[in-house]
Amino acid sequence: MRVLSALVKEGKIRYIGLSNETPWGTMKCLQLAQQHGLERIISVQNPYNLLNRVVEVGLARCCCANRWGCWPTRHWRLVC
Repeated sequence: MRVLSALVKEGKIRYIGLSNETPWGTMKCLQLAQQHGLERIISVQNPYNLLNRVVEVGLARCCCANRWGCWPTRHWRLVC
């Protein structure tokens, strides 16, 4: 988190986002950023399909409460 925060402050990246994280892990990242004065995450991208519905369980609520973007993605697989 410190390295990513430093990259934002240097202007090398614009924002910090997470991918494939649980609601608990997402909130822990927010807590660490607040405790240490680091840049906050602004988006979460998790897979979303019939079998993987973590987004519905709590991640969508975390995103709304903290004003993050939430991008559920659908992973395509080639079946031969």
